[in-house]
Amino acid sequence: MEFIYKRYAAIDETVLLEQSTLTNEYTEYLRHVAEKNSYEYPESSINLPFDEDIFNLMIPLKEKMLSKPVKRIVLVGIGGDNLGTKAVYEALKTEKTTEILFLDTLDEPQLEKILKILEDDGSDDTLIIIASKSGKTIETLYNSSMLLQVNKAYIHRTIFITSENSPLWNFAQKNNCPALPIPLTVGGRYSVFSAVGLFPLFCAGIDTVKLLEGAMEARNNCLDKNILNNPARISAQLIFGNLEKDKNILDMLVFAPKLEALAKWYRQLVAESLGKDGKNITPTISVGTTDLHSVWQSYIGGHRNKQLCLVTLKHANKTYKIKGAVELPSEVKLKNINLIQLRNSIQAGVKETLLENRIPFTEIALGLIEEKEIGNFMQFKMMEVMQLGKLLKINAFDQPDVEGYKRKSLENLKIYADH
Repeated sequence: MEFIYKRYAAIDETVLLEQSTLTNEYTEYLRHVAEKNSYEYPESSINLPFDEDIFNLMIPLKEKMLSKPVKRIVLVGIGGDNLGTKAVYEALKTEKTTEILFLDTLDEPQLEKILKILEDDGSDDTLIIIASKSGKTIETLYNSSMLLQVNKAYIHRTIFITSENSPLWNFAQKNNCPALPIPLTVGGRYSVFSAVGLFPLFCAGIDTVKLLEGAMEARNNCLDKNILNNPARISAQLIFGNLEKDKNILDMLVFAPKLEALAKWYRQLVAESLGKDGKNITPTISVGTTDLHSVWQSYIGGHRNKQLCLVTLKHANKTYKIKGAVELPSEVKLKNINLIQLRNSIQAGVKETLLENRIPFTEIALGLIEEKEIGNFMQFKMMEVMQLGKLLKINAFDQPDVEGYKRKSLENLKIYADH
Protein backbone atom coordinates (compact mmCIF):
# COMPACT_ATOMS: atom_id res chain seq x y z
CA MET A 1 0.00 0.00 0.00
CA GLU A 2 1.28 3.44 -0.92
CA PHE A 3 -0.12 6.71 0.45
CA ILE A 4 0.31 9.52 -2.10
CA TYR A 5 -0.47 13.16 -1.39
CA LYS A 6 2.33 15.57 -2.39
CA ARG A 7 0.83 16.88 -5.65
CA TYR A 8 -2.77 16.36 -4.72
CA ALA A 9 -3.76 17.63 -1.29
CA ALA A 10 -3.63 21.41 -1.85
CA ILE A 11 -1.54 21.82 1.33
CA ASP A 12 2.21 22.26 1.05
CA GLU A 13 4.55 19.90 2.89
CA THR A 14 6.21 22.84 4.63
CA VAL A 15 2.80 23.69 6.14
CA LEU A 16 2.49 20.10 7.38
CA LEU A 17 5.85 20.41 9.11
CA GLU A 18 4.95 23.78 10.63
CA GLN A 19 1.68 22.38 11.98
CA SER A 20 3.12 19.03 13.10
CA THR A 21 3.00 20.20 16.71
CA LEU A 22 -0.77 19.65 16.47
CA THR A 23 -0.25 15.88 16.30
CA ASN A 24 3.12 15.47 18.08
CA GLU A 25 1.68 15.20 21.59
CA TYR A 26 -1.10 12.79 20.63
CA THR A 27 1.35 10.58 18.74
CA GLU A 28 3.45 10.36 21.91
CA TYR A 29 0.31 9.37 23.79
CA LEU A 30 -0.49 6.65 21.22
CA ARG A 31 3.07 5.36 21.57
CA HIS A 32 2.43 5.11 25.32
CA VAL A 33 -0.79 3.16 24.69
CA ALA A 34 1.15 0.78 22.43
CA GLU A 35 3.94 0.32 24.98
CA LYS A 36 1.39 -0.52 27.70
CA ASN A 37 -0.02 -3.20 25.36
CA SER A 38 -3.23 -3.39 27.37
CA TYR A 39 -6.88 -2.40 27.04
CA GLU A 40 -6.92 0.50 29.49
CA TYR A 41 -7.58 3.28 26.98
CA PRO A 42 -10.16 4.06 24.28
CA GLU A 43 -7.29 3.94 21.75
CA SER A 44 -6.34 0.41 22.86
CA SER A 45 -7.69 -1.08 19.63
CA ILE A 46 -4.22 -0.34 18.21
CA ASN A 47 -2.98 -3.26 20.34
CA LEU A 48 -5.40 -5.82 18.90
CA PRO A 49 -3.15 -6.98 16.00
CA PHE A 50 -0.44 -7.93 18.52
CA ASP A 51 -2.71 -9.79 20.95
CA GLU A 52 -1.81 -13.49 20.72
CA ASP A 53 -4.45 -14.40 23.31
CA ILE A 54 -7.15 -13.83 20.68
CA PHE A 55 -5.78 -16.67 18.56
CA ASN A 56 -5.24 -18.83 21.63
CA LEU A 57 -9.00 -18.63 22.14
CA MET A 58 -10.02 -18.87 18.49
CA ILE A 59 -7.95 -21.83 17.30
CA PRO A 60 -9.38 -24.52 19.63
CA LEU A 61 -12.88 -23.12 19.20
CA LYS A 62 -12.61 -23.29 15.42
CA GLU A 63 -11.32 -26.86 15.63
CA LYS A 64 -14.24 -27.81 17.85
CA MET A 65 -17.00 -26.06 15.90
CA LEU A 66 -15.65 -27.00 12.46
CA SER A 67 -14.62 -30.57 13.17
CA LYS A 68 -16.91 -31.21 10.22
CA PRO A 69 -16.71 -28.64 7.38
CA VAL A 70 -19.73 -26.36 7.05
CA LYS A 71 -21.33 -25.02 3.89
CA ARG A 72 -21.86 -21.55 5.25
CA ILE A 73 -21.56 -19.15 8.16
CA VAL A 74 -24.44 -16.91 9.19
CA LEU A 75 -23.18 -13.76 10.90
CA VAL A 76 -25.82 -11.83 12.84
CA GLY A 77 -24.70 -8.32 13.76
CA ILE A 78 -25.08 -4.69 12.79
CA GLY A 79 -22.88 -1.60 12.57
CA GLY A 80 -19.45 -2.00 14.10
CA ASP A 81 -20.17 -5.64 14.94
CA ASN A 82 -20.55 -6.40 11.24
CA LEU A 83 -19.18 -3.77 8.83
CA GLY A 84 -15.47 -4.48 9.34
CA THR A 85 -15.94 -8.21 8.86
CA LYS A 86 -18.06 -7.65 5.77
CA ALA A 87 -15.49 -5.22 4.35
CA VAL A 88 -12.68 -7.76 4.59
CA TYR A 89 -14.82 -10.66 3.39
CA GLU A 90 -16.18 -8.86 0.33
CA ALA A 91 -12.71 -7.67 -0.64
CA LEU A 92 -10.95 -11.03 -0.24
CA LYS A 93 -13.47 -13.84 -0.83
CA THR A 94 -12.65 -16.38 -3.53
CA GLU A 95 -14.28 -19.54 -4.83
CA LYS A 96 -12.57 -21.45 -1.99
CA THR A 97 -13.85 -19.15 0.77
CA THR A 98 -16.69 -20.47 2.91
CA GLU A 99 -19.77 -18.36 2.27
CA ILE A 100 -20.75 -15.85 4.94
CA LEU A 101 -24.37 -14.71 4.96
CA PHE A 102 -24.74 -11.37 6.76
CA LEU A 103 -27.96 -10.79 8.65
CA ASP A 104 -27.30 -7.14 9.34
CA THR A 105 -30.63 -5.32 9.20
CA LEU A 106 -34.37 -5.78 9.57
CA ASP A 107 -35.38 -7.04 6.14
CA GLU A 108 -38.02 -9.67 5.48
CA PRO A 109 -36.58 -11.11 2.21
CA GLN A 110 -33.11 -11.39 3.73
CA LEU A 111 -34.45 -13.07 6.87
CA GLU A 112 -36.75 -15.40 4.92
CA LYS A 113 -33.88 -16.48 2.65
CA ILE A 114 -31.71 -17.49 5.59
CA LEU A 115 -34.57 -19.11 7.49
CA LYS A 116 -35.37 -21.26 4.46
CA ILE A 117 -31.74 -22.36 4.19
CA LEU A 118 -31.73 -23.36 7.85
CA GLU A 119 -35.04 -25.19 7.53
CA ASP A 120 -33.94 -27.11 4.42
CA ASP A 121 -30.44 -28.05 5.60
CA GLY A 122 -29.32 -29.82 8.74
CA SER A 123 -27.69 -27.88 11.55
CA ASP A 124 -24.33 -29.49 10.74
CA ASP A 125 -24.14 -27.46 7.52
CA THR A 126 -24.30 -24.01 9.12
CA LEU A 127 -22.35 -22.18 11.79
CA ILE A 128 -24.17 -19.25 13.41
CA ILE A 129 -22.17 -16.37 14.88
CA ILE A 130 -24.01 -13.72 16.90
CA ALA A 131 -22.00 -10.52 17.42
CA SER A 132 -23.00 -7.65 19.68
CA LYS A 133 -20.53 -5.85 21.89
CA SER A 134 -23.22 -4.55 24.23
CA GLY A 135 -25.25 -7.75 24.06
CA LYS A 136 -28.33 -5.51 23.88
CA THR A 137 -28.62 -4.55 20.19
CA ILE A 138 -32.32 -5.03 19.52
CA GLU A 139 -32.05 -5.80 15.78
CA THR A 140 -29.41 -8.46 16.44
CA LEU A 141 -31.39 -10.02 19.29
CA TYR A 142 -34.56 -10.20 17.18
CA ASN A 143 -32.84 -11.72 14.14
CA SER A 144 -30.94 -14.19 16.31
CA SER A 145 -34.11 -15.31 18.07
CA MET A 146 -35.75 -15.90 14.69
CA LEU A 147 -32.85 -18.11 13.59
CA LEU A 148 -32.58 -20.10 16.79
CA GLN A 149 -36.27 -21.00 16.84
CA VAL A 150 -35.89 -22.96 13.58
CA ASN A 151 -34.14 -25.91 15.16
CA LYS A 152 -33.07 -26.36 18.78
CA ALA A 153 -29.86 -27.99 17.54
CA TYR A 154 -28.70 -24.63 16.24
CA ILE A 155 -28.11 -23.38 19.76
CA HIS A 156 -25.21 -25.84 19.89
CA ARG A 157 -23.89 -24.59 16.54
CA THR A 158 -23.88 -20.98 17.70
CA ILE A 159 -21.04 -18.81 18.94
CA PHE A 160 -21.57 -15.53 20.74
CA ILE A 161 -19.06 -12.68 20.42
CA THR A 162 -19.74 -9.96 22.97
CA SER A 163 -18.37 -8.19 26.03
CA GLU A 164 -17.85 -10.26 29.14
CA ASN A 165 -20.86 -10.15 31.49
CA SER A 166 -23.13 -8.63 28.84
CA PRO A 167 -26.65 -10.12 28.59
CA LEU A 168 -25.54 -12.22 25.60
CA TRP A 169 -22.43 -13.40 27.43
CA ASN A 170 -24.51 -14.49 30.40
CA PHE A 171 -27.01 -16.22 28.08
CA ALA A 172 -24.17 -18.17 26.46
CA GLN A 173 -22.80 -19.23 29.84
CA LYS A 174 -26.23 -20.36 31.03
CA ASN A 175 -26.81 -22.44 27.86
CA ASN A 176 -23.26 -23.88 27.68
CA CYS A 177 -22.56 -22.08 24.39
CA PRO A 178 -19.09 -20.85 23.46
CA ALA A 179 -18.46 -17.12 23.70
CA LEU A 180 -15.53 -14.94 22.66
CA PRO A 181 -14.88 -11.61 24.37
CA ILE A 182 -14.60 -8.11 22.92
CA PRO A 183 -12.51 -5.81 25.15
CA LEU A 184 -14.75 -3.27 26.88
CA THR A 185 -12.65 -0.28 25.83
CA VAL A 186 -12.68 -1.22 22.12
CA GLY A 187 -15.54 0.43 20.28
CA GLY A 188 -17.38 -1.51 17.58
CA ARG A 189 -16.07 0.52 14.65
CA TYR A 190 -12.49 -0.07 15.86
CA SER A 191 -12.98 -3.78 16.62
CA VAL A 192 -12.33 -5.57 13.32
CA PHE A 193 -9.02 -7.01 14.60
CA SER A 194 -10.70 -8.44 17.70
CA ALA A 195 -12.54 -11.75 17.74
CA VAL A 196 -15.64 -10.00 16.34
CA GLY A 197 -13.91 -9.67 12.97
CA LEU A 198 -11.17 -12.27 13.10
CA PHE A 199 -13.21 -15.33 14.13
CA PRO A 200 -15.78 -15.28 11.29
CA LEU A 201 -13.01 -14.54 8.77
CA PHE A 202 -10.79 -17.24 10.27
CA CYS A 203 -13.61 -19.79 9.98
CA ALA A 204 -14.32 -18.72 6.39
CA GLY A 205 -10.73 -19.39 5.33
CA ILE A 206 -9.41 -15.81 5.10
CA ASP A 207 -5.70 -15.61 6.00
CA THR A 208 -6.11 -13.61 9.19
CA VAL A 209 -2.39 -13.87 10.03
CA LYS A 210 -1.50 -11.89 6.90
CA LEU A 211 -4.36 -9.48 7.62
CA LEU A 212 -2.82 -8.77 11.03
CA GLU A 213 0.68 -8.51 9.57
CA GLY A 214 -0.58 -5.63 7.45
CA ALA A 215 -2.21 -4.03 10.50
CA MET A 216 1.00 -4.39 12.52
CA GLU A 217 3.00 -2.71 9.77
CA ALA A 218 0.51 0.16 9.61
CA ARG A 219 0.53 0.66 13.37
CA ASN A 220 4.31 0.90 13.40
CA ASN A 221 4.23 3.47 10.58
CA CYS A 222 1.45 5.46 12.24
CA LEU A 223 3.39 5.74 15.49
CA ASP A 224 6.45 7.29 13.81
CA LYS A 225 7.56 10.52 15.51
CA ASN A 226 8.50 12.05 12.15
CA ILE A 227 5.30 13.29 10.55
CA LEU A 228 6.68 12.78 7.04
CA ASN A 229 6.98 9.05 7.78
CA ASN A 230 3.58 8.81 9.48
CA PRO A 231 0.65 8.43 7.05
CA ALA A 232 -2.05 8.72 9.75
CA ARG A 233 -0.72 12.10 10.89
CA ILE A 234 -0.27 13.41 7.34
CA SER A 235 -3.72 12.29 6.24
CA ALA A 236 -5.42 13.65 9.37
CA GLN A 237 -3.74 17.04 9.04
CA LEU A 238 -4.60 17.25 5.33
CA ILE A 239 -8.27 16.42 5.94
CA PHE A 240 -8.37 18.88 8.86
CA GLY A 241 -6.67 21.61 6.84
CA ASN A 242 -9.15 21.22 4.00
CA LEU A 243 -12.07 21.16 6.44
CA GLU A 244 -10.92 24.60 7.56
CA LYS A 245 -11.26 25.63 3.91
CA ASP A 246 -14.92 24.45 3.97
CA LYS A 247 -14.18 21.16 2.19
CA ASN A 248 -16.61 19.40 4.50
CA ILE A 249 -17.64 16.46 2.29
CA LEU A 250 -15.10 13.65 2.43
CA ASP A 251 -15.64 11.17 -0.41
CA MET A 252 -13.87 7.84 -0.73
CA LEU A 253 -13.74 6.75 -4.37
CA VAL A 254 -12.74 3.09 -4.72
CA PHE A 255 -11.81 1.70 -8.13
CA ALA A 256 -13.12 -1.83 -7.54
CA PRO A 257 -16.70 -2.86 -6.69
CA LYS A 258 -15.38 -5.47 -4.24
CA LEU A 259 -14.01 -2.59 -2.15
CA GLU A 260 -17.42 -0.92 -1.74
CA ALA A 261 -17.99 -2.58 1.65
CA LEU A 262 -14.56 -1.32 2.74
CA ALA A 263 -15.62 2.22 1.84
CA LYS A 264 -18.84 1.74 3.80
CA TRP A 265 -16.80 0.62 6.82
CA TYR A 266 -14.73 3.81 6.53
CA ARG A 267 -17.89 5.88 6.18
CA GLN A 268 -19.15 4.55 9.52
CA LEU A 269 -15.73 5.05 11.11
CA VAL A 270 -15.69 8.73 10.12
CA ALA A 271 -19.37 9.46 10.71
CA GLU A 272 -19.69 7.89 14.17
CA SER A 273 -16.29 9.08 15.34
CA LEU A 274 -16.30 12.65 14.06
CA GLY A 275 -19.92 13.68 13.40
CA LYS A 276 -20.64 15.32 16.73
CA ASP A 277 -20.41 18.58 18.69
CA GLY A 278 -21.66 20.42 15.62
CA LYS A 279 -18.58 19.54 13.57
CA ASN A 280 -19.40 19.62 9.87
CA ILE A 281 -17.84 16.58 8.18
CA THR A 282 -19.89 14.29 5.95
CA PRO A 283 -18.35 11.05 4.62
CA THR A 284 -19.63 9.72 1.29
CA ILE A 285 -18.57 6.86 -0.97
CA SER A 286 -18.26 6.37 -4.72
CA VAL A 287 -17.38 3.30 -6.75
CA GLY A 288 -15.33 3.68 -9.90
CA THR A 289 -15.88 3.59 -12.68
CA THR A 290 -19.67 3.35 -12.23
CA ASP A 291 -20.09 6.55 -10.23
CA LEU A 292 -17.99 8.57 -12.65
CA HIS A 293 -21.18 8.37 -14.71
CA SER A 294 -23.47 9.44 -11.86
CA VAL A 295 -22.05 11.77 -9.17
CA TRP A 296 -18.86 12.94 -10.87
CA GLN A 297 -20.57 15.84 -12.64
CA SER A 298 -21.60 17.22 -9.25
CA TYR A 299 -18.09 16.81 -7.84
CA ILE A 300 -16.50 18.79 -10.67
CA GLY A 301 -19.26 21.19 -11.63
CA GLY A 302 -21.10 21.57 -8.32
CA HIS A 303 -20.32 23.29 -5.05
CA ARG A 304 -16.59 23.12 -4.24
CA ASN A 305 -17.02 21.71 -0.75
CA LYS A 306 -15.46 18.30 -1.39
CA GLN A 307 -12.17 16.54 -0.75
CA LEU A 308 -11.54 12.99 -1.94
CA CYS A 309 -9.60 9.90 -1.03
CA LEU A 310 -8.97 7.74 -4.11
CA VAL A 311 -8.34 4.04 -3.54
CA THR A 312 -6.63 2.89 -6.72
CA LEU A 313 -5.21 -0.41 -7.91
CA LYS A 314 -1.70 -0.81 -9.29
CA HIS A 315 -2.10 -4.39 -10.47
CA ALA A 316 -4.71 -7.13 -10.84
CA ASN A 317 -4.84 -10.81 -10.01
CA LYS A 318 -6.14 -11.43 -13.53
CA THR A 319 -6.35 -9.33 -16.64
CA TYR A 320 -8.38 -9.59 -19.81
CA LYS A 321 -7.90 -8.65 -23.42
CA ILE A 322 -10.26 -8.72 -26.40
CA LYS A 323 -9.34 -11.73 -28.52
CA GLY A 324 -12.34 -12.15 -30.78
CA ALA A 325 -12.69 -11.02 -34.38
CA VAL A 326 -15.52 -8.58 -33.61
CA GLU A 327 -14.34 -5.10 -32.69
CA LEU A 328 -16.97 -2.50 -31.91
CA PRO A 329 -16.41 1.07 -33.12
CA SER A 330 -14.19 3.08 -30.76
CA GLU A 331 -11.81 6.04 -30.84
CA VAL A 332 -8.96 3.65 -29.94
CA LYS A 333 -8.23 0.06 -30.95
CA LEU A 334 -9.74 -1.77 -27.99
CA LYS A 335 -8.27 -5.12 -29.03
CA ASN A 336 -4.79 -3.72 -28.28
CA ILE A 337 -5.74 -2.71 -24.72
CA ASN A 338 -6.01 -4.97 -21.68
CA LEU A 339 -8.26 -4.33 -18.69
CA ILE A 340 -5.45 -3.04 -16.45
CA GLN A 341 -4.38 -0.46 -19.05
CA LEU A 342 -7.96 0.72 -19.44
CA ARG A 343 -8.48 1.09 -15.68
CA ASN A 344 -5.09 2.79 -15.20
CA SER A 345 -5.91 5.27 -17.94
CA ILE A 346 -9.22 6.16 -16.28
CA GLN A 347 -7.60 6.43 -12.83
CA ALA A 348 -5.01 8.80 -14.30
CA GLY A 349 -7.73 10.80 -16.05
CA VAL A 350 -9.61 11.23 -12.77
CA LYS A 351 -6.49 12.52 -10.99
CA GLU A 352 -5.65 14.92 -13.81
CA THR A 353 -9.20 16.30 -13.78
CA LEU A 354 -9.14 16.83 -10.02
CA LEU A 355 -5.81 18.63 -10.28
CA GLU A 356 -7.04 20.88 -13.08
CA ASN A 357 -10.09 21.82 -11.03
CA ARG A 358 -8.08 22.30 -7.83
CA ILE A 359 -10.11 19.78 -5.88
CA PRO A 360 -7.94 18.38 -3.06
CA PHE A 361 -7.47 14.63 -2.81
CA THR A 362 -5.15 11.93 -1.56
CA GLU A 363 -4.50 8.51 -3.07
CA ILE A 364 -4.09 5.08 -1.52
CA ALA A 365 -2.58 2.81 -4.16
CA LEU A 366 -3.07 -0.87 -3.41
CA GLY A 367 -0.77 -3.38 -5.06
CA LEU A 368 -3.19 -6.28 -5.13
CA ILE A 369 -6.41 -6.74 -3.21
CA GLU A 370 -4.97 -9.15 -0.66
CA GLU A 371 -4.96 -9.69 3.11
CA LYS A 372 -1.87 -7.69 4.03
CA GLU A 373 -2.92 -4.67 1.98
CA ILE A 374 -6.43 -4.63 3.49
CA GLY A 375 -5.10 -5.00 7.04
CA ASN A 376 -2.65 -2.16 6.44
CA PHE A 377 -5.38 0.07 5.00
CA MET A 378 -7.82 -0.48 7.87
CA GLN A 379 -5.32 0.10 10.68
CA PHE A 380 -4.02 3.22 8.95
CA LYS A 381 -7.52 4.64 8.59
CA MET A 382 -8.48 3.90 12.20
CA MET A 383 -5.40 5.76 13.45
CA GLU A 384 -6.05 8.60 11.01
CA VAL A 385 -9.52 9.07 12.50
CA MET A 386 -8.11 9.04 16.03
CA GLN A 387 -5.74 11.84 15.04
CA LEU A 388 -8.61 13.74 13.40
CA GLY A 389 -10.65 13.50 16.58
CA LYS A 390 -7.84 15.13 18.50
CA LEU A 391 -7.45 17.88 15.87
CA LEU A 392 -11.21 18.55 15.98
CA LYS A 393 -11.15 18.47 19.81
CA ILE A 394 -13.87 15.86 20.06
CA ASN A 395 -14.21 12.39 21.56
CA ALA A 396 -13.73 9.99 18.64
CA PHE A 397 -14.83 6.97 20.67
CA ASP A 398 -18.45 7.59 21.68
CA GLN A 399 -21.71 7.92 19.71
CA PRO A 400 -24.20 9.65 22.02
CA ASP A 401 -26.75 10.45 19.32
CA VAL A 402 -26.96 6.82 18.22
CA GLU A 403 -27.79 5.88 21.80
CA GLY A 404 -30.64 8.42 21.71
CA TYR A 405 -32.50 6.67 18.90
CA LYS A 406 -31.98 3.33 20.63
CA ARG A 407 -33.58 4.57 23.85
CA LYS A 408 -36.61 5.96 22.06
CA SER A 409 -36.98 2.77 19.99
CA LEU A 410 -37.03 0.67 23.16
CA GLU A 411 -39.66 2.93 24.72
CA ASN A 412 -41.86 2.42 21.65
CA LEU A 413 -41.28 -1.34 21.66
CA LYS A 414 -42.36 -1.65 25.28
CA ILE A 415 -45.80 -0.33 24.25
CA TYR A 416 -46.15 -3.20 21.74
CA ALA A 417 -44.65 -5.76 24.12
CA ASP A 418 -47.08 -4.86 26.92
CA HIS A 419 -50.02 -5.60 24.64
